[in-house]
Amino acid sequence: MKMQIVTHYTVILFGLSAVWSPQVDAVIFEDWNDGEAMTNNWFYFDGIDYEGTAPDWQSSGGIDNSPHVRCPLGLLAAWDPQTEPYAYYPLYTYDQYHSVNLLENPHVSIAVRDTAFISTDLQGGALYFFVGEWIEEDNYYFVYFNPVSFAPTSAWTTHTIHTTTDPGDWTLLGSDGPDPDLATLLSDPQQWGFTIRGGTAPPIGELGFDNLAVIPEPATHVLIFGLTALGYLWLRRRTGQRG
Repeated sequence: MKMQIVTHYTVILFGLSAVWSPQVDAVIFEDWNDGEAMTNNWFYFDGIDYEGTAPDWQSSGGIDNSPHVRCPLGLLAAWDPQTEPYAYYPLYTYDQYHSVNLLENPHVSIAVRDTAFISTDLQGGALYFFVGEWIEEDNYYFVYFNPVSFAPTSAWTTHTIHTTTDPGDWTLLGSDGPDPDLATLLSDPQQWGFTIRGGTAPPIGELGFDNLAVIPEPATHVLIFGLTALGYLWLRRRTGQRG
């Protein structure tokens, strides 16, 4: 039932593509096309830099041969090797760089591609969307979204996630602090992005990322489009009456 709900919203989202586009309507749209900003405060976790390490910026090769970023999976480090030996974070950011309210803007889409010279292997794992907060060593929590996961292919493929406030749709990762209030966390996550989970060994290869968008409820655009259409018909009718 949950997957049917996600599919329903995805159909609406792409069904409206003729009316609106993620680049225009997204509250966050990151295509990494700015040669000066380059990686623009997006990171992967390699266990060396506390904040994270910037992915590799590429000037071409993305969607429409545009710039994009790549994460070398062989450089990733597990966040907690003891409790989560095969949990990795190939792309994420922080609220001080890219603040987002996922209650008001629950749709997240991103284009992903296997960019390795030799095929990427997630070792049985998959990519998931996550949000999290780290306060101190014994007070942190991360949750990742269950209903939608995906594996990379050799072609750019856009994946869309419709986040919810249902705790059953999320998995709480290791935490020594109190369990988080999911709605509070989604309203302003300290950290958010994509995690690799479920593998049986460290992933190998390379992942490319492009055209990340955070988008409001499609219902808002349906309403706007509907009101616009009604206004046009009303104006046309009024114009016809004047004749």
